[in-house]
Amino acid sequence: NSVSTAGSRRSNDGIPPIIVGRSENCIADYKMRKEPLDISSEAEKKLFFSINDYLNRGLFSKPFSTRRTISYALRLLYCFLVVNEYNLDEIMEYMVDELIMFLLGEPYTSKNGYQFDLSVKRSASTVKDYFSSYNNFISEMGFRVSYADWNYKRIQEKIKLKATIKPKKTKDVEYITPNEYELLLKNSESEGLNIQLVLKLMYEYGLRLGEVLGLTNEDVVEEDSAFVIYIRNRTSDRLYQVAYGLKKINERMDFPHDNQKDIQWRIEISEDIYKCLKTLLSEINEYIYDLGYRVQGLRAESIDIKYTDINLYLFYKEFKQTKKIALLSDQTFNNVLISLYNKAGIYYDINSKSTLSRRIRNGFAMYHVKYAETKATPEELQEKLRVASVATVSQYYKN
Repeated sequence: NSVSTAGSRRSNDGIPPIIVGRSENCIADYKMRKEPLDISSEAEKKLFFSINDYLNRGLFSKPFSTRRTISYALRLLYCFLVVNEYNLDEIMEYMVDELIMFLLGEPYTSKNGYQFDLSVKRSASTVKDYFSSYNNFISEMGFRVSYADWNYKRIQEKIKLKATIKPKKTKDVEYITPNEYELLLKNSESEGLNIQLVLKLMYEYGLRLGEVLGLTNEDVVEEDSAFVIYIRNRTSDRLYQVAYGLKKINERMDFPHDNQKDIQWRIEISEDIYKCLKTLLSEINEYIYDLGYRVQGLRAESIDIKYTDINLYLFYKEFKQTKKIALLSDQTFNNVLISLYNKAGIYYDINSKSTLSRRIRNGFAMYHVKYAETKATPEELQEKLRVASVATVSQYYKN
């Protein structure tokens, strides 16, 4: 029940991909299918373009995070309707019931005979939020949905009744301990320098996964006798590279060249980490100029208009058979992380892959709260984690 993302290819008949972005130069695009689109029915074509128009025009003034969340909901609606060959303008009560089961991830058989047994399950609160997004979408885009079939009150009651995932109780923070971190590092030696650096930047410096994957050679500098990385947002970033808490950048010229906290974060690193990051750039250049590898997705926007070098994202994945290097994605890293967890004997919930990398950053926080010689105060930990409120870090002091 997941929808693959792909590049920005157009279909043979000129239909553009559905995209979500922070400006006309969108930072990410969604395609509803891996192959070039072949939309034959008028109902599917109307749905496709309506979602496209709603995300990029109807929600243009909404915060980026809001648009991203709604895009997740709408692509699931699109998949459900297309797979079952249902028309949103002609949706009936039994179709709505099937949509509820589809979104919850509960096994069911549709009226047309399809059997669904999906691996991803969602809570009732999540599905209720999705239907709230659908209500707004249907209203704004003028779909002819009858109140009798799309009864929002009945939908809410049915979701609560059918959901098997109950609201989670507050529990201790899951984190990687210092001993587990050493095991992860040891087991990652065979994965290459880039994987080891992701682990180190997250566990030793508290970076989020997206912040690491968004680093470019322009962000790694030596200044004032210190080795520094800058965390920034760019219009060339993918969804998973967005640095939350920083101002969104719509145009290259929007980036002021001062150290405003809402524009960029400055983090001092060790000389060893600095040299390793520079080594990644050397490896990329070797692949390109010495080995003749093709490059996919590594080109990054340069923030500094005076920066003359080609700016590249530093974290990559090699494809030996096709002689290609591509941008390391969050999904690819999490797949590697699952393997490392298995080798180290670290338990993880297979249904909660979004928490895999978060446990490493949690380990950074817990180290400073529990293991460091000088324990961090909540205010100090707030600054180290670069979060807006002290209340956010309170969870680390309950373990």
